[in-house]
Amino acid sequence: MNFATRNLIALAFIGAGFGLAASGCSTSSAAKPVSAAKFKQKKIDKTLQPHQKVGPKYKIKGKTYKPKHEPKYDEKGMASWYGPGFHGKPTATGERFDMYDLTAAHPTLPLNSLLHVTNLENGKMIIVRLNDRGPFAKGRIIDLSKASAQTLDITGLAKVRVQYAGPAPR
Repeated sequence: MNFATRNLIALAFIGAGFGLAASGCSTSSAAKPVSAAKFKQKKIDKTLQPHQKVGPKYKIKGKTYKPKHEPKYDEKGMASWYGPGFHGKPTATGERFDMYDLTAAHPTLPLNSLLHVTNLENGKMIIVRLNDRGPFAKGRIIDLSKASAQTLDITGLAKVRVQYAGPAPR
């Protein structure tokens, strides 16, 4: 291989490296993680809401639920968590439930929403992605994945505040 050919190949590899590096450096606001501590409900980007799955009304244990957009959703109530018995089973979004992901279930908010959850007993906060329906137990407003509950230091039931935090990026 002559000198000119080697230089051309080297330049091609260097150019490809710069191209990969540059594409890896680009970011979008949708890809950035949301900080639970800096959450402001009034700054939610509502333009992506039409892309969320609201779904039809449904009936569980004799009670009818009607999913809908609630951009001002801000409720206090009891949270529970679910894990091993549901791990690997399909969620309402069709994905497999992973108890180690920061996810949650809510009966009526749009699927693939972000929710800001505050444990009112210790002040810990987290942003979770809504990917399932539930809880269907009286007096509970949210079911958290095992990882979400652990992050909030919830071992059984806990009093929480749940706020709609906008559409999830995926």
